[in-house]
Amino acid sequence: MYFYSHKLSQNDYGQYQGFWTQLNVFNAIVGLGIAIFVISYNPSKLISFFKKIKVRNFLYYFLFLIASGLAFGILQYKSDLNIFYVLFFLIAFSFSNISDALLIVFRKFKILIIINILYALAFFLIHYFFLFRAFNLNLLLLFLLPLFFLKVLISGIALLGWQKSHNPDIVYKDDELNNMTSLWKHLYVYDMIQVSSLWIDKFIISLILSSEQTAIYINGTLNIPFLPALFSALTSAAMIQLAHNNTKEIPLNIVKNVGKVLSSIAFPLCIFFLFFGHEFIIFYFSDKYEASVPIFLCSILILPARAYGYTVILQHKEKGKIINTGAILDICLAVALMYPLYLLMGLPGVALSFVISTFVQVIYYLAQTKKLLHVPIGQLLPLQNWAKKTIGFLLMGGSLYFILPHYLDPTPRLFVAGAIMGLSSLIVLYFEIKRVRIADK
Repeated sequence: MYFYSHKLSQNDYGQYQGFWTQLNVFNAIVGLGIAIFVISYNPSKLISFFKKIKVRNFLYYFLFLIASGLAFGILQYKSDLNIFYVLFFLIAFSFSNISDALLIVFRKFKILIIINILYALAFFLIHYFFLFRAFNLNLLLLFLLPLFFLKVLISGIALLGWQKSHNPDIVYKDDELNNMTSLWKHLYVYDMIQVSSLWIDKFIISLILSSEQTAIYINGTLNIPFLPALFSALTSAAMIQLAHNNTKEIPLNIVKNVGKVLSSIAFPLCIFFLFFGHEFIIFYFSDKYEASVPIFLCSILILPARAYGYTVILQHKEKGKIINTGAILDICLAVALMYPLYLLMGLPGVALSFVISTFVQVIYYLAQTKKLLHVPIGQLLPLQNWAKKTIGFLLMGGSLYFILPHYLDPTPRLFVAGAIMGLSSLIVLYFEIKRVRIADK
């Protein structure tokens, strides 16, 4: 992304980013939630389940896949992409994600790691090759297609090898297999909601606006790569702790501790970008995308809303309906606000609509958790801890912004301020983790 944003024209870069955005949405549609469904069961149970599926259902899926691929291809009319390249690319990309999930289930970790390292290397080299020639998205897809199909082929051979050497004789009851079908449907809906919350704004922008505006918006709504995985890992750890404790006080303490740890990352990062977002966009995407700065400043306001495990207690109490209701509320409100805020503020308004909907979703989850535990909202959140961090990092970020000379190149200002605030954040994070460990003993 760094190289392409600097090297390519806004039109080419916008077409490139628009294609991957739409690909992720269509992948969620044709993937049917299979990648997250299969990791819920052991290999023998999955084999029994898939053997039960009738041949005509596989035929229906094949026709659905083709129809979705053609629809995806038609949407690429602005980019003049070959519809058959797009169709096969969607199939290969979707099967690639499913095969990775199956390798995990069948515990083929060594093959999974080797395949993905070689894939990542080849993916990078192919993209790098196109930096030194006239960019052509059709040609890039043509180069990438064999890579994806080869990845799926090797994964398939490894999985078939496992089945031949492990012929499970376990017979599962029809009720068990029917329950698997029910879970599959729910996970498909859940996956669609999750993907929509991440990509629906970019998807709509890529369809109705020019490639140049698409590039500006997607750069402005950049997702910080490591944060979702980190936040997910911490909330999963909290869920594991809750599985062994069922009193009211312990869940409250656990989610508060999660909030203290997550805020040590999210708060300083948000404040840092509020002060140095302009320098970051210029450095990472080049000055061609200065128009992305106000969009970026709006989109990062969502970070504080991620600094707490709002669904942890609800999930622990098996309130899946409440969780899904909140997720649907988030998507519906965001989509409803997009156009009015776009008319009012332009593209930053679109980003702001998702920030507002996320905070409404957070309020809904807090209200439901309050009702469930019969405690005031003030007892659910580590408000005093958050207030201290907010004030401290605001003072630090503001001081650095005004002290560091503005006549300097944006890059030195960015790195000096980032190093100081990053180190401070790590120190705060260290002491928070230390306090949590002491409290758990």
